[in-house]
Amino acid sequence: MKRLEAERFRWPTRETEVLQIGQRELAWLLDGLDIRQAHETLRYSACNSFACQGPGSPA
Repeated sequence: MKRLEAERFRWPTRETEVLQIGQRELAWLLDGLDIRQAHETLRYSACNSFACQGPGSPA
C-alpha cells in the first residue's frame, strides 16, 4: 500500500516520471500489487508421456 507522506501523494514533476498503464495494470494497482516489481521468471520444461502422467490423469 502506498504511504501518504505529509498528507498528500507525490505528484510527478517531469513528464518522464509519468507512467501510462493499461486496464490490467490499473486493476493490479487497485488490488495493492506493485506493477514496477517484476515477478519471478517461470521456467518450463518438456516432459515425455510417462513423466506427465500423474495420479488421476487418463492413461
